[in-house]
Parts: sequence; structure tokens; C-alpha cells
Amino acid sequence: LCPRSRTAFFTGRHSGHFARAGLNGQSISPGQGVMTLAEVLKGAGYATGAFGKSAPLTSPLDQGFDEFIGQVDQALCHNMYPKAIDSSRSQLNYDLAGNHGTRSRSACMAHPERFNYTTDVFHASAMSWLETVARDTRPFFLYLSFTVPHAGGWGDAPLSPEHGNPVPTDLQYATEAWPDVEKDHAAVITYLDGKVGDMLHRLQTLGIDYKTLVVFASDNGPHHEGGH
Repeated sequence: LCPRSRTAFFTGRHSGHFARAGLNGQSISPGQGVMTLAEVLKGAGYATGAFGKSAPLTSPLDQGFDEFIGQVDQALCHNMYPKAIDSSRSQLNYDLAGNHGTRSRSACMAHPERFNYTTDVFHASAMSWLETVARDTRPFFLYLSFTVPHAGGWGDAPLSPEHGNPVPTDLQYATEAWPDVEKDHAAVITYLDGKVGDMLHRLQTLGIDYKTLVVFASDNGPHHEGGH
């Protein structure tokens, strides 16, 4: 379901027409000759940046984006404290130094400052790029795709376990009499809200909120993965 939704977003095609267009709803490679939204906007003079989960695009920089930091592999996106993620045209080449030790729910929540949570990495990279392009005269297209609140785990490539909803802190839900996975799920949604709020605040601070269109959408629905 996830890549099918994003295939529709990037190509402008209804999923019922994928087969006619030669799309499988899972991946799109540069060699397929499929025009993407990013390519259209880049051709119109936009600066383009992709951060986070890039599937179905297998090579964002060859499919309309100027910059990319995230995770190309659909399954590996479930690893939310991996040792490395992807950047530019390579995979697993962006080292996350904080994640080379033992990782677990208890360890990552006890000392979140010691680890690199992918949601934080995606957001920080995207906001740094935003700060730069906002000073340019060109319009920009920022694609920021968080994996959360999808189920995930503390694994590494080639594995992609789904043990729950990894999040650095349970926030205001920590004292609730709920199973851990339910506290984590509630917290990760609030954590995501905070990232979106930060982006909107930055747009205001940069003085470009009045001329920036923000679209927030989900690529998935309710699930029973990870114990939730």
C-alpha cells in the first residue's frame, strides 16, 4: 500500500491505471522513462530536495531531485535506528555514528541524545536544505517523507524487524496504564506533529509561509504490525 500511494503521487496516475502505464506500484527506476513530479518541477525551474523514505523512486537524484538523504529500500525504512542510511546516488553510505552500539527500546529511550533516530535525521537534513533554498530566488519543492508512525524496529540491513513503534520518548503518555507499544504509538504521532509544527514555524520565520503550499498526507492506514 505504501509505495502504491507514493507511485500515484509521483506519477499523477490512479493506481487502477498502473498496469497500462507499465508501473508495478512498488518501484520506479530511471531506466523506465517515467516522468516524475520532481522532474516536472525541476524542469520548471524549481530547486528539489527529497528527505526520508523515497520508494518507489530507486534513484532520486536521477529522477528529478537535486539532493537526497533518506532510505531507498522500502523494507529497510522500518529500521529507525540503523547504522547507516542513504544519500546522493549510494545506499548505506550516510553513517549514523550514534547507532553503532547496542540498540533497544530501553536503551534508546533512556539516553535518546546518544542515538540517531531517523525521523530526527530526515527532519534536520530537510530543514537545513530549506534554510538554504529559502534564500534563493527560485521556487522549491521539498519532499519530506517520514516513516513514522509505521511500525518499525531497532534492526539493521539486511534485516528489517518490526518490533513496535520506535520513538525517543513517550512524552505525556509515559505514565498511562497502556501496553508499551500503545504508549509508543501515541507518542510517535505527537512526535511527528512536533516536526510538522517546527517546519511551519520555520516557514514563518523565513518569511515565506504566505507563498508556500504545504501538503500533508498519509500513504497508509491502520495496521496490526509491530503489536499495535
